[in-house]
Amino acid sequence: MKLYAPISGIISCSFVAEGAFITKEVREQSSMALITQLNPIRVIYHIPFEVYAQTVEILKTSDQANQQREISLILPNGERFAHLGKIVTGSNEFNRDTQMIDILAEFPNPTYLLRPGLDVTVQTRILPSQR
Repeated sequence: MKLYAPISGIISCSFVAEGAFITKEVREQSSMALITQLNPIRVIYHIPFEVYAQTVEILKTSDQANQQREISLILPNGERFAHLGKIVTGSNEFNRDTQMIDILAEFPNPTYLLRPGLDVTVQTRILPSQR
């Protein structure tokens, strides 16, 4: 039997042994493998309240934020990732302990260099407004 996924990406090791008999009920209750979409890839980063408050003052809408903000990544080896990202969304609440909010950005990842679990540094820069 062949199964086709509705997304492209990389697949994990199989969760079932080759040749195992799998009924419809078993297939619906457990996974056979995990497919991770890598292009584009999403990165979650955190910003403190002070930075958030300044950004809200400068950039009134999310469209404006994406047009006026440059988001880049620094890889663990210190090199800059070749592609710029864009903000997708932010959390609806601050972490009570750290007073930071999560931001979700999306980056093109055509060579699949970025993978889940990779520790990258996010750099953001607000560009001068274009009037």
